[in-house]
Amino acid sequence: MAFRESCYYGSDPNDSNSDGDGREMASINNDSSVNVVDQQQVAQSYGVYPFGAEAYKYDFDITKDGAINVVDLQQLTIQLGACP
Repeated sequence: MAFRESCYYGSDPNDSNSDGDGREMASINNDSSVNVVDQQQVAQSYGVYPFGAEAYKYDFDITKDGAINVVDLQQLTIQLGACP
């Protein structure tokens, strides 16, 4: 998330409140940090998908186990790399 924050929002990924609103931009649960709890919430919103699902779900399922989970999201985050 630091990638997206610094590249697209111009805020400081090392400051949990760089825009002064009391929460972190990438926090799913609106607390002051981005962590595995946020990733779990995103993964749960996808979960297990049926055969023939939209192509992006297969792309997000890095482990190809039929479900989008925290391990998949972690691998996607690593693949993002530095700003273009």
